[in-house]
Amino acid sequence: VALVLALLAAGCATSAGVTPAPSTTATTSPATTTTGVPTPTTTQPVVIVVTTSTTTSTTTTTVPALDRSEAGTITRLRGDLAFLLAVGPRLSGSSDERLTAHWFASRAAEITGVPSRIQEFPLPGGRDPSANAWAAAVGEGDRVLLIGAHLDTWAGSPGADDNGSGVIIALEVLRRLAEEPPAGLTVVVVGFGAEEWVGRFDHHIGSQAAAAEMAEAGTLPDWMISVDMVGMGPRLQSVDFDGRLASFADLVAEAGRSAGYEVVRSTRGEISDHDSFVKVGVPAALLLRGTNPDYHTPADVNVRDEAVLEALAVVEAVIAHLDGGGG
Repeated sequence: VALVLALLAAGCATSAGVTPAPSTTATTSPATTTTGVPTPTTTQPVVIVVTTSTTTSTTTTTVPALDRSEAGTITRLRGDLAFLLAVGPRLSGSSDERLTAHWFASRAAEITGVPSRIQEFPLPGGRDPSANAWAAAVGEGDRVLLIGAHLDTWAGSPGADDNGSGVIIALEVLRRLAEEPPAGLTVVVVGFGAEEWVGRFDHHIGSQAAAAEMAEAGTLPDWMISVDMVGMGPRLQSVDFDGRLASFADLVAEAGRSAGYEVVRSTRGEISDHDSFVKVGVPAALLLRGTNPDYHTPADVNVRDEAVLEALAVVEAVIAHLDGGGG
């Protein structure tokens, strides 16, 4: 079976080999993970072809259970963050941002076993387009939670905390839900492009595009949480947008506290992608620490393991609460 994964990567040499080809807007799930992670050094589109042998006999493949220990979780989180730091700054509309979107989509497809989707959208000021990376939905419930984390960074910043911390949590949540799908909830995980300011034109453009697409299709989620800058700083905040539809931010804080974590409630303006969903009528919250003097600078290269693990646990607590019928 040949499975094709479209990525924007550089001279990527793997055991499967690479062949130049046009870029695509769909990502399929690789049959193996033996190809490793593409080296992010070029803007040329390539296709990685992964093949597996087939036989006429019936075979059963046992997938090892996810190691949910602290050590196993940290290893996965650090591995994903290492890729993002290897890419470096991921300016909106840049080849490195596109590479990151395709990487996120490929990771998601590997996790769920279902194709991911790339949603391209235009940027102002003559820049190349940006893109959102949509993982396949997981769960069996009628109610829907969208978890978003922006993939781009400020110019010149490697973005470990802003927002590598949110991205690696989104992927880890997806891993856990893919293994144990919630029965009473459906979860959609999205990596947003173009959250940061694009010149002086606009920001949160990717989440605006996502919300607009869902509104037009009549598929807006019941709730949305943006995970942004949770890898440094002393304590987590559950932030609503200008006091609007603030009950979900209350729920996030209470779910975190019930799980034994300190989560402070606050109200802010347009500081992350949750505002795009509040503006179309979706109760949304931002999970944030936000106290990092290195954010938006070249020094944003670190996160604290314990900070990321705590944020992950709070997101899981929110999911468990909603899955159990809360809301």
